[in-house]
Amino acid sequence: MIDTLLIYAAGFGKRMMPLTQNCPKPLLAIAGKPMLYHCLDLATKFPFKKIYINSHYLADQISEAVNTYKKQYQGTAEINVLHEEVICETGGTIKKFYDLLRDQEAIFTINSDSLITTQGNIWQEMLEKWDPQKMDFLICISPLERCYGSVGKGDFDIDTQGKLNRDNPQRAFMSCGLQIIKPSLIAIYPDDIFSLSKYYLYPSISLYGHENSGHFYHVSNPEDYENISEIIK
Repeated sequence: MIDTLLIYAAGFGKRMMPLTQNCPKPLLAIAGKPMLYHCLDLATKFPFKKIYINSHYLADQISEAVNTYKKQYQGTAEINVLHEEVICETGGTIKKFYDLLRDQEAIFTINSDSLITTQGNIWQEMLEKWDPQKMDFLICISPLERCYGSVGKGDFDIDTQGKLNRDNPQRAFMSCGLQIIKPSLIAIYPDDIFSLSKYYLYPSISLYGHENSGHFYHVSNPEDYENISEIIK
């Protein structure tokens, strides 16, 4: 059982300027509520015991929004904000707060701006597929035709065994910003500030994928934000 979720909400949202000049990207509203709340609502579909949310840029706003959410929260998890004085990026955050995660063989992580729809329970689907004996990462992916917003060349291809690769310059799937990882593997990285994507470059790392049955909305810039807001509305 995986009972811990880490939500990434510390970024500067530079590509979203000027919308993020005075508002952190996770708190930009889509369909009447902040993207962070959409993420937390998705998390209520699984019996997490602990949900951690990291913060850095405009951290007071993140903390206030989380406290407001907790007042009407219907889930079972303990929700805590972890503040970073220096932004650590996705991998560095796990290393920095490893003392909170060291007892967990694996955790879920998700980007706070990941807007995912699914026909089932995405957490349970991924948990059932997760095999720690052969997998280092299990990444939720969506085919490009079920993605909205900035898509580009895609992030991964997937083989018949479920393994991910980045061999081709034009790839058929996007990462949805949701994954299962092993904190102990991330904590041994030599740097303190680094992205989880560093691990994608190592042939020794076993990357596997789970194809989401729904849609992924990639809010990367103000144009994406405007278009996706209209679509979801």
